Amino acid sequence: MRHRITRLLKRLWARIVYCNNAVCIYQISIKDHQDVSQELDIEIAAPEKLIQLADEWDYFAHRQAMVRTRYQQGDRCFLAYDQQRLAHVIWYRMRNEIDASYELGSKGRLPLPDQELILYDAWTPAPMRSRGYYARTMTQILPQCFSISPRVWIYSLSDNYASLRGIENSGFSLRHRLQRIRWFGLKETLSLSAIDS
Repeated sequence: MRHRITRLLKRLWARIVYCNNAVCIYQISIKDHQDVSQELDIEIAAPEKLIQLADEWDYFAHRQAMVRTRYQQGDRCFLAYDQQRLAHVIWYRMRNEIDASYELGSKGRLPLPDQELILYDAWTPAPMRSRGYYARTMTQILPQCFSISPRVWIYSLSDNYASLRGIENSGFSLRHRLQRIRWFGLKETLSLSAIDS
């Protein structure tokens, strides 16, 4: 109970008084990628498959409308299986900007020079976490990604350490950091930092 109250107070503080969050943006190109063994079964899921998974996983059950919208926009979803058990999910899209508006508000966007492949909304089922499936899935799907685009982007909130570790372990390099600071819900600043590599 005490933990819930603490979490609630932190959310209220972030929403009403002060909010400081950031997104780390990573990129990998075909020349930076090294082939790996194909140990997971990977499929690009049809929308019907994701609807079927809703019976087993809340992640899909609560996102039915979103799944339909994403497919209508041309987005697709990789599913990774280990011994026929769902191990990881990650979405991809072709766009000319990184859209982190969900994480940082409407101004949380980074223009890209061309249409490029962006990986987003990665999820590992709870029973499969802490086993390296994030990085294993990423390295295994990259050849398919490079058949679509010579560069691949991915982003994550800066305090999502498990995702950042998986991204970095799969060979991506940090390129940018988008940060939003908001005071009392009124004064908001967004800053972009380029990372030299």
